[in-house]
Amino acid sequence: MKGVRRILGFMRPYKRPLILATILTGGLTLIGMAPPLLMRRLVNDVARQGRWGILPVVTGLRLAAPPLRAAANVAGTVRCADRTRSTDTWESRRPAVSGLH
Repeated sequence: MKGVRRILGFMRPYKRPLILATILTGGLTLIGMAPPLLMRRLVNDVARQGRWGILPVVTGLRLAAPPLRAAANVAGTVRCADRTRSTDTWESRRPAVSGLH
């Protein structure tokens, strides 16, 4: 338990990005599960039972899943790109490490 607390202490500065990553991962997982579940609904309810009234809803949701996944991927990529930008570059550290040669 002591080790877990120590690791959590190291993660404290990254709390917000970790929460965002967890939410995006969960959302992408749910979006990824949607097409097979919608196809199951389409086959079981519409084709087998003849419930044609839900066909437009299921089809619309099925068509909306890939753009939603792409938008979530872009949002995650943009968020990560913003986080990785840094003013600390090799050039700014060069004077500090020049005596190490």
